[in-house]
Amino acid sequence: MFTNMGFAHVPAEGKEAKFGNKTGELDSVFVYENILLVVEETMSKKPFEHAKNKRILAEQIHASKIEFIEWLRASFPEHEEALNAYSPKRYQLFYLYISRTDMDLDDDDVALLQPMKVVTTRALNYFDKLAKTIRRSAKTDLWRFLDLNSGDIGAANATNDVKAIETTIISPDDSTGFSNGVRLVSFMIS
Repeated sequence: MFTNMGFAHVPAEGKEAKFGNKTGELDSVFVYENILLVVEETMSKKPFEHAKNKRILAEQIHASKIEFIEWLRASFPEHEEALNAYSPKRYQLFYLYISRTDMDLDDDDVALLQPMKVVTTRALNYFDKLAKTIRRSAKTDLWRFLDLNSGDIGAANATNDVKAIETTIISPDDSTGFSNGVRLVSFMIS
């Protein structure tokens, strides 16, 4: 899904290392410009218990972001260009928790799991379909989900005064007049 959006996949699966004060294993890491996604996926029948344990790892990675980026650079030299494109302070780091089992979280549960950002099964299905349909353009919806604006992505630019990422509009199948799975996607600019 993330590679369809234009992210590079850093093959961190099964790599165990010490991050801050916690030793842990990563599932997936993706990078696009200065956006780093650490993605934890689970099929656990009790995902909330699993997520609470992973929250500690997410906290330690966030608290030691510079060391984490240095570890990525040393461990994955084949991704040197993407991982050295920005200073470690410019990278935006997100730890996404994806459960294939609905978690039914309330606001207190979501707050307890921070700094992880939980991707619900509904959101996962939405992003997956969007990435398969409009591919790289799906990033705009991901940026909104991550609370990013255009100034957060890529190189810092003092002249960039655009503060919002405009929305994509996907018209319903029955209103476009197209058949055979052709979809109409518009971009709203105001």
